[in-house]
Amino acid sequence: MMTIPGYPFKFVESDLSLPRIFGVVTFILGIISLSTLISLSGWTKSKITGIITTVVGDLTLLILIIMF
Repeated sequence: MMTIPGYPFKFVESDLSLPRIFGVVTFILGIISLSTLISLSGWTKSKITGIITTVVGDLTLLILIIMF
């Protein structure tokens, strides 16, 4: 919308804040869900694999939290 010259509807920058917030929140929830899925997937194979995947998932989540 913003890159089209002569866009027929008037809008301000604040009109796009709600979709931007919604997109960021759903993106973060998706990353957390994926990290949780990776962490729990090893437990179906064996106890050792479960421990390793849980450690990897926890480290991934910790790194992502530090980045945000």
